[in-house]
Amino acid sequence: MAVANGWPDEKSTDQWDNLRKQARKLESELDDKLVAYRKIASGPEDSKDGTEACIKDLLKSLQHVNTQMQAWVSNGGSHVLSHTLARHKDILHELTQEFARINTRAKANLEHAKLLETFGRSNKKKDPENGQNGDSSEQALLRESANISRTSGQLDSVIGQVRATLSDLNIQRSVFGDANSKLGLIQSSLPTVNSILASIRRKKSLDNIILAIVTFQPVLMFQILIEGQQCGRFSPCKGQAKEPDDPRTRSDEYWSKVAEEPGMSLEKLSLFMT
Repeated sequence: MAVANGWPDEKSTDQWDNLRKQARKLESELDDKLVAYRKIASGPEDSKDGTEACIKDLLKSLQHVNTQMQAWVSNGGSHVLSHTLARHKDILHELTQEFARINTRAKANLEHAKLLETFGRSNKKKDPENGQNGDSSEQALLRESANISRTSGQLDSVIGQVRATLSDLNIQRSVFGDANSKLGLIQSSLPTVNSILASIRRKKSLDNIILAIVTFQPVLMFQILIEGQQCGRFSPCKGQAKEPDDPRTRSDEYWSKVAEEPGMSLEKLSLFMT
């Protein structure tokens, strides 16, 4: 059986679904048969219509399906499927116990009816002249037995309703368990997704910084070049004397700085001063 991340593949899922359908069908048939058997067992007569044998066969079939589901889960089923199998086992156990209770009650009713019949016969034999009183006592006992049987049947009906409600609650619990498992898988994958998104954001920020540096570098070089050209053409650079527009307004300090410049001779200095 192929399993990936705790979830079976499509073919294995179909096999599991078929087993679950068989189990649900058998459980539904057993519920119907037990209701019919409960009505039969409530009376004093012996039930020989084959209902008891049919219920036994259905219980064996359901046990076989549960065994197959157990083998399927043991070969790599998920935790959720284990909960589903446990629920089906609980239902099988409850159905088996219910059948045992009804069967015991049916046998008790049959024995009770036989005792009443034996008591009535012996009473008639002991008092043949007062048969009316004997019949009256027997009828009273039969009425009491019928009342007890009706009460027992009503209790069985209430128990059946409670079992049906419990089955619905188990189904809802299984659905919520599946939902919680899927939410757990999503939550377990969220840290990985957050880590990937954080890495993408860091890389994007780094790319923006590199792009800003690459874009600003030519602008800076161009600005430096422009300032250098302006310094050479229009204004003296740092350490050079500023030449006045009119040579006659040049001060002695200016001529002393010009004389200190490298390569300046007396001939050049005299030419500048004229």
